[in-house]
Amino acid sequence: MRPIVEDDWFTAFIMGAIISNTIIMATEQVDMSKRHAQALEQANYFFVSVFILEMVLKILGIGLTQYLNNPANIFDGVLVLISIAELALLTNFDLEGFSVLRGFRIFRILKLAQQWNSLKNLLSTLISAIKDISNLAFIFFIWLFVTSMLGAALFTDKFQFDEEGNPVKSQGVSPRNNFDSMTSAFTAMFIVV
Repeated sequence: MRPIVEDDWFTAFIMGAIISNTIIMATEQVDMSKRHAQALEQANYFFVSVFILEMVLKILGIGLTQYLNNPANIFDGVLVLISIAELALLTNFDLEGFSVLRGFRIFRILKLAQQWNSLKNLLSTLISAIKDISNLAFIFFIWLFVTSMLGAALFTDKFQFDEEGNPVKSQGVSPRNNFDSMTSAFTAMFIVV
């Protein structure tokens, strides 16, 4: 079994299944025809079966201990278990809300980063950039908070309008973005920025 799961064609097949699964999942829409919904359901069963087979072959091929030593395999195993739970819930209880669990399989696309070096480099650069920009984001949040407090202190109940949109002193309607509460002031300042 080990030569099978370590072969390039096996990896390419699984990568193709991940891409195909992502594309097919993206075709789901509101008010689908019954035929389209059935085709998606059959595709769902097929891809879950492929991913279960991948997990079983890897466990048999490289052993459970080595399988669990690789974080990518643990990630795949969790996604397979979520998919099995989703199918069990949908089949036995006919609960439509649990089809959202199918969305977790989209995270399998991250597995492509292991094989695709340019994507791996892009993701690592993005992660390091997020770490570097977090301090700036914190300062930006503090600035938004302070200016929102200042705006709320200065402009609460100052922007009132009548039905025609003319400014009035009191008893008017506040615009959607105003400084009458801290939440709306924060939202208004975020929109301004």
